[in-house]
Amino acid sequence: QRDVIQRGQPYVKAGAPKDLARSIADMVNLYSGCDIVRLAATNKMTVTDTAKLYYAVGTRFRLGTLRAAADGLEAQTHWEKLAVAALGEEIYGHQLALTSQVIDSAGRGKKAVDASAAIDRWMESNRTAVERTEQLIAELLATEISDLAMIAVASRQLRSLAEMPPSK
Repeated sequence: QRDVIQRGQPYVKAGAPKDLARSIADMVNLYSGCDIVRLAATNKMTVTDTAKLYYAVGTRFRLGTLRAAADGLEAQTHWEKLAVAALGEEIYGHQLALTSQVIDSAGRGKKAVDASAAIDRWMESNRTAVERTEQLIAELLATEISDLAMIAVASRQLRSLAEMPPSK
């Protein structure tokens, strides 16, 4: 809720009513809707359970914060703007791939999935790679993100995590 209010502040400052600004700011959550529905159908899960997992993965790895940091960078040239947009898209892709891995680990087609428990189990079975990724993201977010390369390095680490073969 606080994130939505914060994202809506530029609209309020521009003169939009607060309720409208919040509604517009909340639309970012719809961006992944089609991916979530496809993932749910592929895995024979409810859209609700899949969405809970998807957003829990994003929260756990602070992916929204990384996307916001990328969006907040001063992109001067056309190519820099394209690079920022590409990194944002890439991070959404990592979130989808990580969610798919968690689902595979939890067991496809389960009636109900406890998102937190499923993520914890997946993380435990991939502890070394997860810890490496979490450390990098924590270091990155502890500093002022002033360079696109910082986000690119985090995205590369997330890709490595998302492309890991399933644990036995």
